[in-house]
Amino acid sequence: MWTISSIAQRDSFTKPTTNDRCFIWQDVAEFAPFALEAAEAFRISAKSAKCQIFCNRPGAVTAVHFDPIDVITVQLTGRKTWRVAPNAFAPAPLEAWSPKEPVPPILRIYSDGATPTGIPDDATEYVLEPGAVLHVPRGYWHETSSDQDSISIHILLIPPLRLDFLLALLRNELLRETYWRESVYDFDDSNWHQAALLEFADALGRINVHDFVRPPITDRPVTPVTSFVRAGQACITIDTLDNSTAQISVTAYGFREITTATLCLDRHLLPACQWLDGLRTTTSVAVDDILIAAPHLSKPDAQQLLALFEQTRLIRRTD
Repeated sequence: MWTISSIAQRDSFTKPTTNDRCFIWQDVAEFAPFALEAAEAFRISAKSAKCQIFCNRPGAVTAVHFDPIDVITVQLTGRKTWRVAPNAFAPAPLEAWSPKEPVPPILRIYSDGATPTGIPDDATEYVLEPGAVLHVPRGYWHETSSDQDSISIHILLIPPLRLDFLLALLRNELLRETYWRESVYDFDDSNWHQAALLEFADALGRINVHDFVRPPITDRPVTPVTSFVRAGQACITIDTLDNSTAQISVTAYGFREITTATLCLDRHLLPACQWLDGLRTTTSVAVDDILIAAPHLSKPDAQQLLALFEQTRLIRRTD
């Protein structure tokens, strides 16, 4: 049976965070498989799930607050009382906050109503004993107390946000343009503001969610009339060159993963590859366009190239 003393003596556990009556061990190696299993179950990255051990002495209290994460707690020994309530003041928060602290500037943007001084009156009380499991949804108010020695595991889930998803799409699109990578030292100079807004609106219009959460690739052949567009969230890098061949990498950026395909091509195909890579997102592409950009290629060459770049996500079929 685990006790607070036995946990404290484990060499494999990192030094805990402590206060007078509570010890918190973070990133416990023995419990990493639980965090990984939780990450897989909720379809988040492995680094977005963490495991902690809370050890409370009698009289330990966690003051009311909310966190920007989901918490799943499993009571191992002893007893711990939770009070939990929905958060009408700042739903889906981006940071943790306690009424004991000043309201931070970012939280003020989306908070609503009078600043709370304690947990809402509609809080629900849960008394956890060994084997009990409790989910505290992201952003919910909660406070805890222990009247005896208590050990519990907390699995912390740090979910991606819709905001993260869209900002990642937009950032990758903007990074392709030198304009957005240039330095700006004088933010008070308004001469560039209007041009920036126009460029921003144009980039926003080129974003397509299918370039980030990609549907399965079709197995239909590429014909002389098959139409494509230059996909976003993908690029070509030239790795090596010799007199007859070129090795290139095609990187496709997704929300859950980044994939890179390495291709070895005849060097005479390289100008067409570079032309495709330089196209603005959403530009239409077909066999005839390849032949105009690289007139030394044959129609079969162009069809083969388009098929190759469809498979590696540089272009997206529209028909």
